[in-house]
Amino acid sequence: MTKISDKVMAQIRNSMASTSKRKIVSLADFLLPQDVKTADQLIGMGYDPVHAAYISAQNFLSYFAEMISVFPALEEFWEVGDFAITEYMPSGLPLSPLTQSYFSGWLYLDVFFGPYRETIGTCLIDTYNALSKDGSHMIEIIRTMQDSRMGLYEHCGLTDKYVILRELTSEREEVCLVPAGYRGKKGQLWFVRVLPSFLEKHPYSIVFTTPYIIKNPGKTEWLEYFSRLLPMTDTRSTALSLFMKYGLTRFYWPEYIFNAYCGGQNDAIYLKGLPQQTNSFKNSKINPAYDL
Repeated sequence: MTKISDKVMAQIRNSMASTSKRKIVSLADFLLPQDVKTADQLIGMGYDPVHAAYISAQNFLSYFAEMISVFPALEEFWEVGDFAITEYMPSGLPLSPLTQSYFSGWLYLDVFFGPYRETIGTCLIDTYNALSKDGSHMIEIIRTMQDSRMGLYEHCGLTDKYVILRELTSEREEVCLVPAGYRGKKGQLWFVRVLPSFLEKHPYSIVFTTPYIIKNPGKTEWLEYFSRLLPMTDTRSTALSLFMKYGLTRFYWPEYIFNAYCGGQNDAIYLKGLPQQTNSFKNSKINPAYDL
């Protein structure tokens, strides 16, 4: 079977060779898109350096997804995306508890398609590496984002302007900058995507999503939930990571956020309850069960 990224690369090459008007006009246009602000430009606008690099990479992902949106190879992906946009209206409060920062990460990094379980993130990485002889710091940042996932964290206090978070499933502790501005309080449970720093002068992680604060149940109930779902085995750690990234079904985590919403503000959104293991989406093509 042919990988989706191979089909994308072939179509990009055809677009570059074509004289008709296309979004992809040259290799340089793809490798250095002018519409995507660089990290340096964003830093000049006042953004934190680590956050700026991730914003630039996220914008590159969005640019790439739009650029290849007309390719037949992406039909399955856009069917999922169009359905999710219609169902959840992911624009943040007051219209939806699904924020753009959450939804774009889920859509581009977690929604897989095709026989090789590719994502927009993996397609961009494969395509860029195939078309460029030079390595790119941007692609390494996107690779880090692709390897990331949402996680459930316990708030362990504050240090200066940072929040200390400890993940329930791995017990890994992170010192985090929260660009949304929310600082919270010790003991809270946060459902967020945490991205590591890659700058020696800025050794802190970034909470890349608007924080989802789980009002209840608490830590004990969540750990019991994980134990019921994934019994203790040698592969439990890997299974938990896959579960937090993909859920049990295509829309597992967006559906949880949508149904668990119980209030919020500009810098944080509140959730209540555990994910339901029943599934309200019947279309098997866009809602496969995931093997953990």
